[in-house]
Amino acid sequence: DFYVEPSLKINLAYGLKMDYSNDRFSIQKDKKLFASADAKLDFGAKLNEYIKSKLSFGYTYDFTKPSDMRFKYLNHDFITKLEKDKRFFVNLASSFDITDRLSILLDFERSFNGFYDIKYQINSSFSYKF
Repeated sequence: DFYVEPSLKINLAYGLKMDYSNDRFSIQKDKKLFASADAKLDFGAKLNEYIKSKLSFGYTYDFTKPSDMRFKYLNHDFITKLEKDKRFFVNLASSFDITDRLSILLDFERSFNGFYDIKYQINSSFSYKF
């Protein structure tokens, strides 16, 4: 079986305020609601009874920028100034059904043409259906 599936996903994440310090180290960050969107096109196939694979091409756009962070270590001050980003990505994923309820997912992703590109990302997970 073969399929083509377009999708649009809105991502929302809330980061809590952080203010920690001790004698040598301190870190501060403001609270922030982060929003981004992913548009992608999946090309998938069921290779056999147990294995499914898909190749995805997509685009990610950040609506908001992440919180800036301030680090202090032994009288040295570092401030991270993060920006909004937009980037293309390619993802190759396969799932392997071990039983009717248990499966393993492996995927590889790379993004490009963005400020915060992910050069190589490999993920794995287990899924149990009940």
